[in-house]
Amino acid sequence: MKLITHYDYNLLKTFFHFSMMRNKKGKSRKTTFWVFSTVGLIGSVLFMFVGTNRVLFGILAGLILMIDIFVGYQLLTITKRAQKRQPAMFEAVNEYEFEAKQVIVRSLVDGAEDIHVKYDELLRAVETPTAFYLYLSPGSAFIVSKREMTEDEGEKLATLLSKKMQFRFSYRKN
Repeated sequence: MKLITHYDYNLLKTFFHFSMMRNKKGKSRKTTFWVFSTVGLIGSVLFMFVGTNRVLFGILAGLILMIDIFVGYQLLTITKRAQKRQPAMFEAVNEYEFEAKQVIVRSLVDGAEDIHVKYDELLRAVETPTAFYLYLSPGSAFIVSKREMTEDEGEKLATLLSKKMQFRFSYRKN
């Protein structure tokens, strides 16, 4: 099966946000991050007003708030920063050929050599409502967009990946 993906700003933004909020096993960090941040911030503010060591809890509340602001800023700006550093990535067009034992990735823009990746060499594969992410490492993946495939092709690819990768293939709602 051959599929083509045209990379663009929105496709990469979705991938960056998806990857930033996942741990190495692919589980979401969003809930954990916001629960600890909220509880820590509320607890610190309460102790700042009713506790005996107000300065310490004020500093703690400020630190938690700064971490929340920093992470939020990273989520909002990561795609723009990547676009400035690697503009060619935002204009890439890749053809993915899914064979029995491997995936062949061809760049249709710059004529680079084909990349052959065996299914065993992939860390994991994740299907989302908008794309398939084929992870080579925790932060690096090939993106196969669902925009440019039929529903039947999407189902065939999901079936193929689940057979080849077994427990390393999963579906996430984003």
